[in-house]
Amino acid sequence: MVNKGTMTNEERLRKTIRFEETDKILFYPAIMQFAAKYAGITQQEFMEDQGKADAAYEKTFIELGGWDVGRPMLGPRLGSEDSGMSGLAMSCGLPGRDFTNNTTMQFIEEEVMKPEDYDYIIDHGYFAFLKLLSERRSQNKPPVPKMSEEEKQAAREKQEQRIKRETEKWEKRGVANLMGGMGSIPPFDIFSINRSVSKFPMDVRRMPDKVKAAIETAMPEIIEQSLKELEASPVKRIGTAASRSSGTFIGTKHFEEFVLPTWLDYVWAMADAGADIIFHCDCDWTRFLPYFKEFPAKRCLLQLDGATDIWKAREILKDHMAIQGDVPAPLLTLGTPDEVFVYCKKLIDEIGKEGGGFMLAAGCCTPDQSAIENVRAMARAGNEETWL
Repeated sequence: MVNKGTMTNEERLRKTIRFEETDKILFYPAIMQFAAKYAGITQQEFMEDQGKADAAYEKTFIELGGWDVGRPMLGPRLGSEDSGMSGLAMSCGLPGRDFTNNTTMQFIEEEVMKPEDYDYIIDHGYFAFLKLLSERRSQNKPPVPKMSEEEKQAAREKQEQRIKRETEKWEKRGVANLMGGMGSIPPFDIFSINRSVSKFPMDVRRMPDKVKAAIETAMPEIIEQSLKELEASPVKRIGTAASRSSGTFIGTKHFEEFVLPTWLDYVWAMADAGADIIFHCDCDWTRFLPYFKEFPAKRCLLQLDGATDIWKAREILKDHMAIQGDVPAPLLTLGTPDEVFVYCKKLIDEIGKEGGGFMLAAGCCTPDQSAIENVRAMARAGNEETWL
């Protein structure tokens, strides 16, 4: 990756979010499990062998010509099977264990949260509930050897050293770190995921007051934790990810009642603490785009995955919120290199160069089964066609 301009990618990212002039439209392919395919290793190897995963990621970066913005490769299984206090207690199907060795890791839709848990949250708090949820999930798993406090501390220190080493490596290469903290998922989405997509809508209909009270109980604790995460990070950008509160799953009335009020509380709290906010919004948000104008102006980046109308997003949000996207998964897997390149050019010319506040990226992430030549076409557009 050759930097032809005078700005750093960190400067470009800050300016992009604020709709200030830059010399380049940033490129963020969100390479994850695709690195395994590119490097010719299986998904099982990528998940289980850290050395092979690092080498695969490195090879992909170098041979694609690099990218401007990314996330440090902290570990392929980070956040997969061991979700900890993230709130996602669903199980994972893993390659080589639950599937063939070259099948992508998959979350398993199941009912982990029970109807009575709303009362537990209201009475005992959100993080007490997450601890209960973790214990409940572990009861259904084979027993694992317990670690001593010394072993736990050694493991934490090893992970901290890896995070520091990886972060410094990519900083030296000039790749801007997208987020200093992963932030939070709205409680509405957490409850939907843990209750399951079939049970949660019935809760919203049958006991809306309890669902809402649990959401309102959870958010102050979530804000407090995210503020601590933000304070500990030198990168003052934090994420918030949602999908089940999108128009794909719910209507306007439920969005206004169950999602928007506490989401506004969260985002404004992060902004008031000095952070820019990265919205990772999978599924179709087109109907709800006008509400995004209630979030802080020129302090947010909206990541779209191809399901939301990105041109409508630009029309509605104008210079209020920067947009990232949105080369769709079907195009990267089933299209041709020419089709991918033309689509990227259309995004660059019509959204990037016309209005600014845009970053070229794969929708959500680069799918692991993308055609290699298609990803190369996207990278060629991102690295050669985005200089202003």
